[in-house]
Amino acid sequence: CSFLPRFSINIETKYEDNTGTTENCLGLDEEELVEREVDVVDIAYDEVPEHHYKEEEDLTLFHSKKTDRGPLKPDWQAVRDILLLGHRQAFAWIDEWIELTMEDVREYERKMNEKTNEKVGVQNADTLPSEDTTTPEPLEGATSPPAEGDTSLPTDGTTMTPNAKTAEKTDPID
Repeated sequence: CSFLPRFSINIETKYEDNTGTTENCLGLDEEELVEREVDVVDIAYDEVPEHHYKEEEDLTLFHSKKTDRGPLKPDWQAVRDILLLGHRQAFAWIDEWIELTMEDVREYERKMNEKTNEKVGVQNADTLPSEDTTTPEPLEGATSPPAEGDTSLPTDGTTMTPNAKTAEKTDPID
């Protein structure tokens, strides 16, 4: 803005595995603590201006038919990290999964399920048999047509971590 040439805003963010209960997670001094403002956003229970309210987007009423999730209860933030990370990952990896078929996704899920079971020493009767127990190849350069039909996210806790070069995949117990 030409009226405020020296104006700037700095936002510092730090993720901690709790529901915002850490008093001074950024290690601010007393002077900074006095100036600090904490704004907790509750996507389910914060009031929405009436002209923006849509019942179909009310997370205290919404229920996903595909994933059988919802509505969010008053203590929903106990699963906040799952929601936060899952939504961040889904958005950040869009270039990796947008062209995958559901068959590609299910194959990746199967391999990750097997790899996780191997790590924790669990033999699961629901795990599909596999000849290949190696780590799945990165999704980089996927050329499959866009997915059709059920495109819901996996419900088995599988996660992927993007890498700037290879979109390296990891399982949730690393």
